[in-house]
Amino acid sequence: MLTQNPHHPAESSRFRRWIAHPLAVPVLMALVVLGVGAQVACSATIPTWSNDEPPHLGYIAALADGDLPTIDSPIVGDPEQFGAFADRVDGWDAAHDQIWTANHPPLYHLMLVPLWWAADGDPGSMFIAMRLVNTIGFALWVLLVAVIARELVPNRPAVPALAAVAAVTPTLAMRAGFLLNDGFSSTAALLGIWMAIRILRDRVTPARLVVLAAAGVCSAGTRAPGVVLVAITTVVLLVVLWRREGWRTAIVASAVTGGVPALATGWFYLRNLSLYGDLTGQSALLEKFERQPVRGLSDVPGIPSLVEGVQTTWPLLVALVLLAPTVAVAAWRRGSLRLDPVWVLLGLHAAATIANIVPFLLAGGGHHDRYFMPLAPLLATAAALGMLAVGRWWRTDDPLRRDWQLATAWSVLLLVWLVIGLTWMQLRHVFYPDAPHPVGGILPGALLGLAAAAGVLVVVAFARRAVAVRPGSAMPVRRAAPVLTD
Repeated sequence: MLTQNPHHPAESSRFRRWIAHPLAVPVLMALVVLGVGAQVACSATIPTWSNDEPPHLGYIAALADGDLPTIDSPIVGDPEQFGAFADRVDGWDAAHDQIWTANHPPLYHLMLVPLWWAADGDPGSMFIAMRLVNTIGFALWVLLVAVIARELVPNRPAVPALAAVAAVTPTLAMRAGFLLNDGFSSTAALLGIWMAIRILRDRVTPARLVVLAAAGVCSAGTRAPGVVLVAITTVVLLVVLWRREGWRTAIVASAVTGGVPALATGWFYLRNLSLYGDLTGQSALLEKFERQPVRGLSDVPGIPSLVEGVQTTWPLLVALVLLAPTVAVAAWRRGSLRLDPVWVLLGLHAAATIANIVPFLLAGGGHHDRYFMPLAPLLATAAALGMLAVGRWWRTDDPLRRDWQLATAWSVLLLVWLVIGLTWMQLRHVFYPDAPHPVGGILPGALLGLAAAAGVLVVVAFARRAVAVRPGSAMPVRRAAPVLTD
């Protein structure tokens, strides 16, 4: 039984209440991402070519000058805009001297135009601020992973907490510190998924439709995978709502969900089709950089960044490949598998995303873990369920306590690996010999200290829940009856 600290009873009680909150672990993991991402933003060379930062900056500069660039537009269109910084973003050949990220829609880059104007001819002065916008996006993404996991598994509170930890891999924590559009686009995608789940689980409301449509505009207006998500969400809502609430509600909801993003962003993808021959511009980029297709298994390790990605995410991969399937098999044997529209939505989205990524890799494209960020709620929840499934052979009268005890052990393993993976990656990509660092002094170290403190509190939160949990204390989540079970 937990007792209050006799010296500070009020503070101790508040801490216990806070640490027991369903979002305590996700918030702490968001702080881990903020700390690591901000440290990388302050420490990594400005700019880094491996993270496409120069073309992203060129995109922002072109928009600030009133131009919408193509993948053949020069990064430094007007040298006076860049000042002395122009030499840093001058590529080593014709292909790398151009804005190859211009196949992405411009919404994210438009958001950063005010920071470009604030730089007043010295982009380096605002570069870290631009990186931190992505960092904030990654932190919000972690929170939404847990929120959606809570919707998927409402009666096992350890699952969403552990999913938040599992989602933060070393590579993603690193990428949070660079000038990328993935944080914003993935947060928008997950916000849309969450709103779609609330509609599927509960009911249609004007507020939910507005948020869903806005999230679709932001997701599809930043990266092409957002279009796929919007399309799948629209179809699933149309089918489910038609059967549940009638054709009028279904048509109105699907028209808002798919129509608003289509009207707001469709022109850009038609522009891509006109300029490059496909909606995403990927074929033109592969040709631009003379990428060679994968012709056999021996070529697979040569896919750019694939080996590094596998090496740094192996705990998550093991849980997904070896442990998560045992959960599905056990549910099938119990006869508890059912066709839930929410899981159908996430499954279709995952299948469509992988069906787009695999041909891109086989055609010569590079692998990046951030491509899978919109799938994180499904992948991290499945991984968390698999990790906790090892307790199936641990007989107990208190399965909730067992969940928290196992989650505590897994959180230690995942966080230790996060530290190891980040150390290895930062030595390779940030603190390599003679690397210049934009910010010196104690600030980068203090930011890592913040991340480390948040990580320690994550383990404390799991351990406290394991001690304090009471049987039957699952969090309540409103759920509508499944509509696709007949």
